[in-house]
Amino acid sequence: MLFKSTDNSEVEIRIAGFRRKNHVRGEWDDSDWLKVHIRVLAPFGSTSYAFRCLLNWEAEQLAEWLMQIAKKQDVEREIFFSEGELRFKIVEISNVDLTIRFYTMRAIGKWTMSEEYKDTKDLFDDDFPYVDLNMSFNQLQYVAAQFQTEIAGLPLRK
Repeated sequence: MLFKSTDNSEVEIRIAGFRRKNHVRGEWDDSDWLKVHIRVLAPFGSTSYAFRCLLNWEAEQLAEWLMQIAKKQDVEREIFFSEGELRFKIVEISNVDLTIRFYTMRAIGKWTMSEEYKDTKDLFDDDFPYVDLNMSFNQLQYVAAQFQTEIAGLPLRK
C-alpha cells in the first residue's frame, strides 16, 4: 500500500512474504512473521528497509483499521503491533480529510536521531520521529482496499 500525503510525503508498505517459507505444522517458530518492505519519503529525509515486523493477522487488523477510518467509523485513535516496529496514530480528522502519523523504529538511525537518543526513546514517545500523512477519506479508502487485496492471498496462520 502506498500512502501519498498532500505535502508529497510518502509511506509505502509492501508484504514480501513470510519470514520462513517452510513451516512444519505444529512446530512453534517465527514462521508467522511477515517480511515487510517499507519505504519512506519525507521532508527531513528518506529511507527504505525490509524487516519482519507484522504477524499475518496483524496485517489484516491494520487493513481493517484503515478501512474503518476511511468509512468514518469509530475506531481507536492508534494502532501498534507485537514487534513494536510500526505505529499509526490519527492526529487530525475533519469532515473531508485526516492526518495519520506514521512511526517506525527501524528508520531512527537513518533519520535525524543519534543511536544514543534511540536508546532512551521508544515508539510510544510523542516526540519520536514520524511522518504525517495528510489525505482525503477517499484516498485512504483506496489505500486500505489496496492493502486488503495484497494480503488476501496470505494463508492465515494464527
